[in-house]
Amino acid sequence: MQYDLEYVRMMMMEKISGTLEESEDKVLQQLIREDATIAGLWEKLEVSMAEPAAADIIKGLPGRQERVWANVDERVRGREWVTGEEPTDGEESIAADKAKHPVRRFPLARIAAAACFLLLAAGGGFYYRSVHRGAPLASGASSSAVPSIKRSIQLQLAGGRPIDLSAAGNIINLQEAQLKNANKTLSFQATEGKAAGLNTLTVPVGMDYKIVLADSTEVWMNSATVLQFPFAFRGNTREISLSGEAYLKVAANPSKPFIVHMPHASIEVLGTAFNVNSYDSGIVRVSLMNGAVKLKSDNKEIVLRPGMEGVCSESAATSADFSLHSFDEKDVLSWMHGIHVFYNASIQEISTVLPRWYGIAVVLDNSNIARERFSGFIDRNKPIQDFLENLKSTNSADYYFKGETLHLK
Repeated sequence: MQYDLEYVRMMMMEKISGTLEESEDKVLQQLIREDATIAGLWEKLEVSMAEPAAADIIKGLPGRQERVWANVDERVRGREWVTGEEPTDGEESIAADKAKHPVRRFPLARIAAAACFLLLAAGGGFYYRSVHRGAPLASGASSSAVPSIKRSIQLQLAGGRPIDLSAAGNIINLQEAQLKNANKTLSFQATEGKAAGLNTLTVPVGMDYKIVLADSTEVWMNSATVLQFPFAFRGNTREISLSGEAYLKVAANPSKPFIVHMPHASIEVLGTAFNVNSYDSGIVRVSLMNGAVKLKSDNKEIVLRPGMEGVCSESAATSADFSLHSFDEKDVLSWMHGIHVFYNASIQEISTVLPRWYGIAVVLDNSNIARERFSGFIDRNKPIQDFLENLKSTNSADYYFKGETLHLK
């Protein structure tokens, strides 16, 4: 049977905590019977669980898990948390595919179920780590708070006039349109004959924002994201440009295709919901929830179906390479609720995410830690120290603040 060892370890931890699904329990039992390596891993875990300290931890685990993870799980449970729609056929096919071939992609709920304790099977030892909430700073780490950086949502009109939406009132009257700016959402009513050109909406690091376009298309923008859009769509298409990450729920209009221009690629849709991400240089990711889209670049294109993610990579020869695979919707869209999920992510990768989420610079003082791995999540509504303490407890990395820069060592 094809398997991934990290996935197997995760299933074992869930089995001990009583959260493993029945279908996966059957897969795990089969692996234990048929594979000597897996059988040995399970035997070591059983021996570790017999220790008094481990027994005490397991005894108290359900209540502890419930307290620590209830708030996070509530925000990511069920499809209705974003779209209010029923699961698609694509989602069912993803579940079937995962049952056949476990892969290294865990939804947040799975990380939550198992993160209360870690088994280092290679050494045969059992290690428990509670999830820190407001834990004191480690020795050697600066007690300085994260620098407070003033950030705001900025709208630059086609004519060049800037508007600070974070400081502006709920109603903004312009020559081109009347804007409504409330509840982290911008909507508008264009003035006939006056709404020409592209406006630029910029969401800074550490923030998110929503905009309702002229055709009622909804765009949820993640941090460090820039959107160019008109107050009114003219002609036979509806076109916008976007850099960063956003979730779009496009209003259906078969006679007027909706086109999203991204770095190195474009997306054409008629009416659908999808997430786009261009944070990584030279890479565009499109994750389709429902409907259908075409991902295009350099005269190449692929058609996505619900539950599939298309990735367009710009090669050194400036020609686009496409790949297609399934994705976990809760992982991809967790950012809309202030959560960023890491599964087996390197500290180097994590160091590129923290600046977007907290608006701070990150420096790796010790290059040896760059490849160390971490599974867990960031909650943007919690202090960054909470995340750093969790990171430190499972890695050799320590940290300190120097001015407005976070140093990992």
